[in-house]
Amino acid sequence: MAVTIPETPGDLLAGQPSPPAAVPPQPMSQPARETPATPASTGQAATAQVVWWRCVGVADGDTATCLDTNGRQQKIRLAGIDAPEVGQPYGPTAREVLAEQIFGKLIAVSVLGRDPDGRAICQVSYNGRDISRLLVTEGAAWADPTTGSSLSGDQEQARTGKRGLWATDNPVPPWEYRAAGQGLRPIGT
Repeated sequence: MAVTIPETPGDLLAGQPSPPAAVPPQPMSQPARETPATPASTGQAATAQVVWWRCVGVADGDTATCLDTNGRQQKIRLAGIDAPEVGQPYGPTAREVLAEQIFGKLIAVSVLGRDPDGRAICQVSYNGRDISRLLVTEGAAWADPTTGSSLSGDQEQARTGKRGLWATDNPVPPWEYRAAGQGLRPIGT
């Protein structure tokens, strides 16, 4: 689902109608639940709840820790991308690119689901910019081929422009790096 995240808290998603009064507010620290009226039954495009969290840590180029509106830590993974692991070539740089964009900032987050590790898979925006798209465009991450990411065109432009990790010959995708056992870290890190 494509999500257009507003630039400031309180703004509605692009083209989103005002929510009906009968829909109870969703807790900020949990993924949004399906509302009783689904897009198919209303004929409207799907909408997602946007929450505003503060980024308090960046683990790597696609994983961060945020404080939700209740002050609880939420570990998030950016949707649609896979960045180099910190131990890979360009991994530390990818982490820095993400940190420059979101660390210490109040970011717009739309939780799309959870991964097997319990991290929230999120569409993230800051000042109206899609952070996943920015990372792929700058060559700091791959469009994740397992998610059907719409960012493959951006990745191709970064590759042909030799931006970021594409400035090197034959960069190894992080999923291949992990499959070779090189991206394993002890539990709890």
